[in-house]
Amino acid sequence: MSGVDRLAEALGNGPAAAVVRALKLVNQRIQIDVSEWKAQGYTGARLAAVEISLDRAEHPRPRRCIAKVCPPGVGRPESEHHQEALERSWNADFAERHLVQLAFGPVECPDGEIVIGQQIAGGSLSLMQTLAKLTGTDRVDACRTVRAALLEDWTGRDYSTPRLALPSMLQSELRGGLLPDWLLAPTIGWIETAEDGVLPNPLALTSAAGPSTKGPLACLAGRTHGDLHVDNILVPTIDGIPRPAAFRLIDLATFDNAAPITRDPATLLVSILATEARTMGAAQQNALLEYVLRPRPTVGRQLPADLTDVVDTLRDPGDAPFIHAGYQEMWAEQLPVSLLASALLHTTYRSIGPPGRWWCLRLAARLAHTMVTQQPEGAPQRLTPAVFEDGKPLVVTPADRIPSPQQRLPGDASPASTGEFLNQKRPQAALRAAILGPGPNVIVVHGPAGVGKSALVRKVHRELPQTRPQTYRHNAAAAPQLDLKTLIDDIEAGVVPAGRLRRGESSLARLASAVETLDQRVAIIIDQAERLLRDGRPEVRDTDLDEALEFLSTTPHDSVKVILVTRVEPASADGNTWPDTARRINIEGLESKEFSTYLARLDPGGRLGLAILEAPTLTMLCGKLQGNPRHADMLHAVVAWSDSEFEADTLAARISALPARQVPQFLADELIDNLPNASRRALVALAAYGTPVDAAAVATLLRTELSERRVRAALGRLVNRHVVDQTPDGRYCIPAANLRRMLEAPADSRLDGATTWQDLLHDAAEELSRRRKRNADVHDVDDLQPHFAELDILLRAELYGAAYELMEFIDEVLQRWDCELLLLDRREEIKELLDDPFDKMSNYNALGHLYAIRGRFDAANNAFAKALDYETSLEDLPSRRKILTNMAAMHWEHNETERAADLYGEALSMAEQHTDTEQHTDIEDRMGALEGLADCHRRWGEYAAAMQLARMALLSAQHASASRAVNIALKLGRWHAELGEMGNAARLVGVAELEAAEHADPALRTACLDGRADLLLHPDRCREALDTAAMALAAARRQHSPVIQLQAQTTLCVAHLRLGELDEAGDAIERADRYRRAGRSLVVLALRALVAALRGHTAEANRRFEQLRREAQERRRRDPRDVGARQFEGYALSWRGLTDDRALQDATAAFRSARDQTAPAAPGIANRLAELVGHLDECGRRPGRLQPVINAIIHDQAGRP
Repeated sequence: MSGVDRLAEALGNGPAAAVVRALKLVNQRIQIDVSEWKAQGYTGARLAAVEISLDRAEHPRPRRCIAKVCPPGVGRPESEHHQEALERSWNADFAERHLVQLAFGPVECPDGEIVIGQQIAGGSLSLMQTLAKLTGTDRVDACRTVRAALLEDWTGRDYSTPRLALPSMLQSELRGGLLPDWLLAPTIGWIETAEDGVLPNPLALTSAAGPSTKGPLACLAGRTHGDLHVDNILVPTIDGIPRPAAFRLIDLATFDNAAPITRDPATLLVSILATEARTMGAAQQNALLEYVLRPRPTVGRQLPADLTDVVDTLRDPGDAPFIHAGYQEMWAEQLPVSLLASALLHTTYRSIGPPGRWWCLRLAARLAHTMVTQQPEGAPQRLTPAVFEDGKPLVVTPADRIPSPQQRLPGDASPASTGEFLNQKRPQAALRAAILGPGPNVIVVHGPAGVGKSALVRKVHRELPQTRPQTYRHNAAAAPQLDLKTLIDDIEAGVVPAGRLRRGESSLARLASAVETLDQRVAIIIDQAERLLRDGRPEVRDTDLDEALEFLSTTPHDSVKVILVTRVEPASADGNTWPDTARRINIEGLESKEFSTYLARLDPGGRLGLAILEAPTLTMLCGKLQGNPRHADMLHAVVAWSDSEFEADTLAARISALPARQVPQFLADELIDNLPNASRRALVALAAYGTPVDAAAVATLLRTELSERRVRAALGRLVNRHVVDQTPDGRYCIPAANLRRMLEAPADSRLDGATTWQDLLHDAAEELSRRRKRNADVHDVDDLQPHFAELDILLRAELYGAAYELMEFIDEVLQRWDCELLLLDRREEIKELLDDPFDKMSNYNALGHLYAIRGRFDAANNAFAKALDYETSLEDLPSRRKILTNMAAMHWEHNETERAADLYGEALSMAEQHTDTEQHTDIEDRMGALEGLADCHRRWGEYAAAMQLARMALLSAQHASASRAVNIALKLGRWHAELGEMGNAARLVGVAELEAAEHADPALRTACLDGRADLLLHPDRCREALDTAAMALAAARRQHSPVIQLQAQTTLCVAHLRLGELDEAGDAIERADRYRRAGRSLVVLALRALVAALRGHTAEANRRFEQLRREAQERRRRDPRDVGARQFEGYALSWRGLTDDRALQDATAAFRSARDQTAPAAPGIANRLAELVGHLDECGRRPGRLQPVINAIIHDQAGRP
């Protein structure tokens, strides 16, 4: 049998042919390893040991790896998750020590299978064994070592602490692994077994309609394997002795960068215990169950000591960093949830047999019992071990559904309308079709407050099929600020830490990159989207968000849907078309008949008199209340609950005499002014916060008047009467309309004592201040929610000095993720309200920077000018330096290079003058000024000055151990290559690679790959350049870096052109153009025009060369010394020069002018330009027509100084 036949026998004919072909393209050969090792994976994947050799003299030695053929739909996610896992860890050594590197792939096969290559774990097939084969103390030691590495090295200090309601966390842990065909439907509330009696159905805890559970959890989230059972951990064994310190994790398809970090220890523990339980007697099974729930020595003595040691080891977080940060309780609270989820998942594994599956079900139900806060209700579903016998049905018929209180998000309709919507079947069908089908990617769900828009969206989403999009939901009223970055973070789903934008990166380009590389459908729901609009006008306030919605509405990709739930129909201030093309779904008030039905639901049996009002009266009420369910809720609350004098009929008579527009305000007044004392005080205190808070926060403001128990009871009554909403995580808030009413009319008269509204605001701010996380414990923007809420309270209380102090604290944290724009509105609000001139100066400087980011250069100039005015009176030189640096960056981006250089120079001079005084030394400012000046001189072709300044910046960065050193070194490497100094270029790229190795950011290593690929183009090593650029591109796609994608695609285009592969070159440069900004990266526009010309597409070439000429001339208008703009203007003119003598002369003159301005000579860049002109010359009717242009580019390059 031939080598190809043996490979096909192991992998299959299609995969074998595909992988042979793919590796041949990169001069590699593959054959079955002499060991002929083969295996079958859990998902049906086929594995075989193979040998790969390279057809190159410098790499003669072959290497072994595992080729894995993944079934359709599995391989690509597995390879991507695997690669992401390799790039992410707190301790940079973790991946090298404990993960398996990818050897090749993914390679796509004709039938949808994917082949990936993985290095052999530990380098040996014979020495590695799964943890399943370890016993006794060897197993305990291995579990302890794995747990420590996961928590201390993989996640380390890079954890977050999101708040999750218990159902949400349990759903997250199950990851859709049970529904819809598990043993019990989630609608069954309670079960009963002979061993344990009546217990909650564990799956019912995933539903808000299930048994009541404890409040929300503050969840520890970090990196997880996701399926860490005993067969996915390999341990080397040498001379019969296991070496757990060298363990390896395999099968990383379920890797998650931000999942509950209890997931892996829980999965490992249950996988061990389920296997042991299947062979135990009933007494030991019971003892094991009790020991997992509550480890006690008296119970443990009934079990093998090594087994209880495993339980103790995996329940204990050890020396994990979060323990030292005070999060021990958080670990203890969430571990049972992860154990419950893992136990549920194990009930579906036939490999552990019916006894093991039954034990896992009992464990899950016993754990659920510890989380439920209510007594059993209704008839429980009786279960026996027979349910797991082969041939038995998996789904048990539901018992009576157990009713439970519902929870609502702010803006939802009342509970009476959330079950079966009245008069809304058509909007439901339209929304479902809009989410699942093709067509507009922006959906606007519009209607008045209280008609049930948010609840309808939630209902439709809940009833979507299992193939529903991955959904993210935001409330524009509750979020610190919802902007373009929010969309990017949702689409990227945590691929890049905190969605950080890198220097020079466009947010819109980042969005385009995220959408293009998306491999799943995403729906982003934005409740109360009217909060995104300008005050008093329907236009979207954030211009970047406006542009993002325009991009999504025009992109051919339909993988992302944005659903705006709003009271006000949105418009675009910039004239974008998305508001016109969006799918609009209007939710209206109830008709008279449905309104009467709704009142009957609120007043069953007519006890309050609402449901038995005469038909004309009901019709009148429907009209006055505009058919709005929330207004009906207030009507009901006034009659049913408040101390108001009105009965149903007298209240209806009073309403009939009022104009319809006054009725909601009248009902709110009646309700609030006549509430019982405790409820009224709780409501006013809640209004003071202005943001969702828990009951304890409300009780704090009322601690001298009401106990926390009474506050909780009052809030519960307010929720039941539809006056207050409760969020899924158990916090309370006032619906927006009522909240506005409370804030417009300060509540001094409702406080019944010496406390004033101002006092409440001050106390609320102090309480939120105590709840703030420390700066070091803030891991994402969501962790700043209390900070923003406190800031808004301080602004409402007109405590502007305190507000600004908090704003600066928040800004310091936001800078980690380039999210300072979240403070723009608030900075604008206080710019003239601050008393301290230093605060005013700093705030205007920050505003100038934010305006510049937005491209609002006039506003930025004005803000910087005001900041300088204040600095002049204060004589604060460090602040002046920062202002000047920010101004310089703005002018450089705007191509006003002369002004940028002056400002950078002034800032640098100030920094140099004060380097001997420690308090005035700011190495970041000095580094930024040096690099900025270097960029200016490079733009002018002044290489000597540029490189001297860049070397100084590099030394500063290296001295400060700053990651910026990587990009500065790469920049220097490119400039040396442009000068033809290839040895120095290679040395600087090597410096960058060494610097990147010192930092955990995988984006830095990707930038180095891109730099290396560009370097390989110079000596015509095109195939190597293609391979390296492809690797850089793949990594950049995972990291959604548009800057690197643009550069890598450009490198690919040039390499393909040199190889005569025109179609591939065209595809690459077309993709690069998606990430180009107007006026920037003119080489991309030039290459796109060239490809069109080479293809004979004359009309397209004319259009693109004209665009190139216009953009180059606009750059030269702003900066006449811009060498690059002059060169590409010459290139655009060269196209005309093929048929026009005057244009030929102008092109020659342009290149000669750029050449004469460049000092020293830059033969590297000259050769590339000459190559481009040479390609263009091939398009003319007269060969050599453009030779004068080429001569002007390369004339005497080598001999010039």
